Amino acid sequence: MKYPVTREGLQKMEGELKELRSTKLRGAIELLQDARERGDLLENSEYHTAREIYEDCQNRIQKLEHLISTALIIEQGAVGSQTVQILTLVSVKNQKTGTVQKFEIVPENEIDTKLGKISYKSPVASGLIGKSRGQKATIQTPTGSIELEILDISPLI
Repeated sequence: MKYPVTREGLQKMEGELKELRSTKLRGAIELLQDARERGDLLENSEYHTAREIYEDCQNRIQKLEHLISTALIIEQGAVGSQTVQILTLVSVKNQKTGTVQKFEIVPENEIDTKLGKISYKSPVASGLIGKSRGQKATIQTPTGSIELEILDISPLI
């Protein structure tokens, strides 16, 4: 399965992977070696901590390698403004409260909820994707259902 991503998102992942391989992994290996030299590994908390750091680093490297190898770059112009889809900015109105919100529907690695960037896999985005201006969507959230009306759609790229 291909992983949708922007060029910017792919470059960000490649940069993080380079940093992990060149700096963080090396540092984790040094911590592990230093902890091993301190003796008994069963009762050595520094060793166990260093091992966790090393494993976390390795796991992140593997995840990034997979995401990069399966990346599907979404090119500029490939996104329209007729329906909500990945890489669109959508303005919605909560039918109960009258509150208007804007969401950017983005790939998972570009999520930033403080900036209104939500994953295309999130409940809100999933409920909006495929819908047009003027349509309403009922979204199931952990706190209950909400009804959103789509006011505007525009491409991000």
